[in-house]
Amino acid sequence: MDKMIKRGRLSIHLQNASQLSKEWGEGQQREGIALAKQRGAYRGRKKSLNSEQVAELKRRVEAGEQKALVARDFSISRETLYQYLRQADHTASLTPFRHRD
Repeated sequence: MDKMIKRGRLSIHLQNASQLSKEWGEGQQREGIALAKQRGAYRGRKKSLNSEQVAELKRRVEAGEQKALVARDFSISRETLYQYLRQADHTASLTPFRHRD
């Protein structure tokens, strides 16, 4: 019985050490990202589609094509397709209105 208690305590200590190590590593990663952002070196993940592809994606969706098929044609997930559509809508709303002469 005594050995089982010692093994249980050892197991708990090892789990705690593992969790502490994980949390410390995550903190180090966050600090590193913050420093890289300050230097302008952290840009995040590269976009899957260029601006011409995004325009084509938006045109096809507005023409009524199924979003799942459009996403499959561009080799992106539906969620990524929705993100591009939201981004395009947001960008369009930021452009100033111009009167045509």
